[in-house]
Amino acid sequence: MHVKIDSKTGEILGQALIDERFGLPPHIVKIKALPNAQAGKVLICTNGKVAAVDDHRGKTAYLPDGSSTLVTTINLPAKLSLQPPPPSLEQQTMAIQSRLMRVSDAKQAGLLEMLLGYKATPAQIERYKRKYERAKNGEFNPKKNSAIIKKHEAMLAQIDHYVDMIEMAREFVADLIEAGELDKAGKIIDTAEKFDHTTTPEQLKELLNAANK
Repeated sequence: MHVKIDSKTGEILGQALIDERFGLPPHIVKIKALPNAQAGKVLICTNGKVAAVDDHRGKTAYLPDGSSTLVTTINLPAKLSLQPPPPSLEQQTMAIQSRLMRVSDAKQAGLLEMLLGYKATPAQIERYKRKYERAKNGEFNPKKNSAIIKKHEAMLAQIDHYVDMIEMAREFVADLIEAGELDKAGKIIDTAEKFDHTTTPEQLKELLNAANK
């Protein structure tokens, strides 16, 4: 049988109906048989021999610096890899620090939601602060001033408790990052995600020390 091939790549483009009495047109070759198509592969004809090779066209590949590009050739260029290079130490450090910040923010937001319920919105929290300042200035009646101040200060105490524990975890992570022990730093963050408003600083310290071993 006869097939038409790409002049540059040798890719078989399809079967060709040719009368050999008139010779073979350019880019037409004769082969014994056309193999079955395979997913992700393309048929290449070289010197009359057909082989199925991986087709990399349309795939995302990576340069050594981590930047990505779209492959436009059947074969994967030597300078490219289908696997991204491992992150640098700086990238790993930044990822751990970013994750710790997300956990810290989520912990504090969760506490506010627990304390304020449906009122834990930025605008409502600002109103609480404003009301507290007004109560401190005695702008309401004495009983209301006292109740507002007491409630607000109890909430601040809870937040301070949380912040102290978050800072404890942050210090653990900072020390481990400085020592280059990034895996342990990740475990510390795993542990920090588990504490809640009932956890004491002593309990958290014990958990962090256990994760640091």
